[in-house]
Amino acid sequence: VFGRDLSIAPNSDGRFVDTWIKATPNGNRCIWLKGLGTLDLPVRHSEGQVIISASRRTEIVGKMERHGMMCLRYEGDTFQSEERLAGICDFSGRIFGLMPQPETFLRWTSHPEWTSQTGRATSPGQGLALFENAYQEVLRSKG
Repeated sequence: VFGRDLSIAPNSDGRFVDTWIKATPNGNRCIWLKGLGTLDLPVRHSEGQVIISASRRTEIVGKMERHGMMCLRYEGDTFQSEERLAGICDFSGRIFGLMPQPETFLRWTSHPEWTSQTGRATSPGQGLALFENAYQEVLRSKG
């Protein structure tokens, strides 16, 4: 839909980043994020900056906002990603592209602060909730 007018670029400082960030769901289109609040998620990448063509920026941002496609935003300007985008989804809400890596936070023991909260050692990590939401959507669509 957006072709070359929307892309992922190298991080603004040009370095590989291995850290944790906070990201907040935006809207309710994306089935992966339904019912979730602000998430603590790991990022491990060298391309975390969404860029939008200057010549079509207003049109693209408007279309994405109208269709609820800008579904996950960084808290703060972590990677100088336009619109603070950490994730976008398609019109259906089922296809989800994001830069944080929720698959590496399936258990609480993956979080850097887990040793200070040992009572949570057997708890699931916040990343697991995204996959549980997607699984529930598959079950609903088969029903």
